[in-house]
Amino acid sequence: MSKGISVIDIGTTGVRVLVAKIAEGRSPQIIAKADVVCKNAVKNMTIENTEAVSSAIEKALRRIKDQTGLIIKSAYFGISGDKISFMPNSDAITVNDDHSEDAEENIVTGRTIGTLLDRIASVDLYADEMLIDVLPRQFYVSYDDGTNDAKVSDPTGLNCSKIRADADIIIGKGDYMDIVKRCAEGAGIEVDGFVPYVFTVPYIVPDDMKDYFSEKSDKSVLVIDIGGGITEYALYYKGAPYTVGALPVGGLNLTNDLAVVLNITPSDAEQIKLDYPLADDALVTNDIDVELSPIDAAEKEIVKVSYIVQIMKARIESILDNVAAELEDEGIMSSLIDTVILTGDGINNFKGLDGVCESVIGKVPSVIDTARYTGMKSSYAYAGGMVRYMAQQLRYGRKPSKIAREYQQPQETAPETKKGKVDFVQNIKTKFKNMIDSFKD
Repeated sequence: MSKGISVIDIGTTGVRVLVAKIAEGRSPQIIAKADVVCKNAVKNMTIENTEAVSSAIEKALRRIKDQTGLIIKSAYFGISGDKISFMPNSDAITVNDDHSEDAEENIVTGRTIGTLLDRIASVDLYADEMLIDVLPRQFYVSYDDGTNDAKVSDPTGLNCSKIRADADIIIGKGDYMDIVKRCAEGAGIEVDGFVPYVFTVPYIVPDDMKDYFSEKSDKSVLVIDIGGGITEYALYYKGAPYTVGALPVGGLNLTNDLAVVLNITPSDAEQIKLDYPLADDALVTNDIDVELSPIDAAEKEIVKVSYIVQIMKARIESILDNVAAELEDEGIMSSLIDTVILTGDGINNFKGLDGVCESVIGKVPSVIDTARYTGMKSSYAYAGGMVRYMAQQLRYGRKPSKIAREYQQPQETAPETKKGKVDFVQNIKTKFKNMIDSFKD
């Protein structure tokens, strides 16, 4: 029996909604999506205009209802790295402590693991904190033959007496989560839970990079996602998140820099950014003149392409330098990072990012466009990763979203009269006759 998952990504440029049907043992199937522009509601990595966000969510849900007849009553929401923290914890249970009636004796099921993770999550939190999720790092199983704490990657299906797990409890900032809940309530929808960006990355990278996020990996991988107004970064070590964060800058800042330095309108600046998507002026082979229309100026101005690229390069270098500085503040030097993955809707189609990243962080990055691997435009990347992550979590007892289908009364059609049939046939004959006559002419 299939279940449904709805996810909502509130970004700096808009709201994206995906709805998926999930059948056991199969990949999630996207059955509805909507992308609604919502600018200036999210600033400095927080929601400043809840009414605008609620309106955008409501518009997206209405669009899905009109297109598919689906009524979305609840959804999982995204949350950025600066809004979460990790708390290590561990616990153990006797197998079948889940008390499921149909469970085989001593066989670990998804419900067994869910019960264990719920127990791990039972910790005291501060008043301004909220529980988001539990991320298992290592499972251990004990057998009746006396073998204790044997390491396993996935205990599902094993016949054992006891199961233990080391895990990270994911804690969110309560004030931000309350704001999101108010936005959801304003749109008439419930919040199923929150999905951090760091959990979605392994599901939106190409297949040849997925090994970086496997527990068998011994590498450190830094993922930098430069979005419209937020840059997310996440460092993974041995396949698991090690540290995460976010900065209130992105592709929109490139546009703003061009507008300010060149004294042109934001719309003109955005078009110039799209016309010359270069991150490094060393790639400019034909340094042509570009005509500008400065604000409140009677005459046009001319600048070189290389000058435009230098403005954008300075901002990209600043973003990467700030990420490196954030990591250094946590004692993580760039030299300790094995691999860098660079992506994001804010720098899509830009060339020369590899050279700029190498000069700042000291590593040549793998630059990826998630649209090529998710089958959807890059603005849906985060939401697509949320769907795939939640599809895996359903087997641990996470609840599916509430989705209904609008009932439509079938319309009765009047019986076709004999005269109506004759008129229809006559019309067809007339059209064919006119076609033949035109060929003769």
